[in-house]
Amino acid sequence: MKQPLSYAAFDENQLVGIYLNRLHTKSQFSELFEGKLYYKNAKLYIKEDYAEDIANGPYNNQNANRISVLLNECLKQTGKFLPEDIKNLGYMKVTVIDPKYMGNGLFQYFFTESFKTFKEKDCNYFIAFCLANASAKMCEKMGMWSAFCFQYSEFKENGIPVFQNLCDGAIGVHLMMGKTDVAIKILEEIEKK
Repeated sequence: MKQPLSYAAFDENQLVGIYLNRLHTKSQFSELFEGKLYYKNAKLYIKEDYAEDIANGPYNNQNANRISVLLNECLKQTGKFLPEDIKNLGYMKVTVIDPKYMGNGLFQYFFTESFKTFKEKDCNYFIAFCLANASAKMCEKMGMWSAFCFQYSEFKENGIPVFQNLCDGAIGVHLMMGKTDVAIKILEEIEKK
């Protein structure tokens, strides 16, 4: 099943995977990234503490607000790291695959279809936020690079890091950025093997 930017995979009537994407046109960048665009020497700004932001988050759940605040803080600063030659931006937002279906090519299929769609929509760059080391390494294999890493040790609530001792040793959220044409070429080479 394919919607304009996102995908779902089924095994008969059972949902086994989803892949959610977004697209942002250049005309949306100023509002989305608070007017902070294309810095030559971009740096990530990190507050001393995020307790107030978390308490005032959009959800009635503290953990949901923690994740929301962290990711929104990363997203709103992304514009500083964008290259000036960007046309439209593809945003690989969420991937969920039933563990029983991992390793069967579904993730690569989602990736490939996303890149094709991004190319059709004139997205010459795309991004993903990687919360785990494994996902960041997989993105590097697709020609992506880490534009910044928001260290988990610096995301504090009442002076205490919110996320600690993560399962794969992840140290922070990486903004992974890539060029659509480069990723498509890499996937074409993989498919030839």
